[in-house]
Amino acid sequence: MPWRCAQWPSPLHVRDIGAGFITLLASDLRGCCNIASGVATPLVEMIAKIGALSGRGEHIEIGAPADRPDDPRIPVGDNRLLFPTGWRATMSLHEGLDETYQRWAGTTK
Repeated sequence: MPWRCAQWPSPLHVRDIGAGFITLLASDLRGCCNIASGVATPLVEMIAKIGALSGRGEHIEIGAPADRPDDPRIPVGDNRLLFPTGWRATMSLHEGLDETYQRWAGTTK
């Protein structure tokens, strides 16, 4: 089934999420705090990158079902509360997808 892919998530590599939690727990910050990339990326871009990495991008169909009315269009986490701790995401979306794909591709050979 083709996807519309109109969403813009704010992806973050699990290594950066873990480092964010460790930094947050070691800090004096209180209250709600987002551990997020702070960068909205079109879902279609992420899917196209995975298709290119796998060499199977021709199997991806973009289009079809209508968006769900309750889906947020651009849900970007505000990570500014973590800035005073020195935490920043260290891996770009493309670096994270490359690393993750290479790791999983190596387990299937």
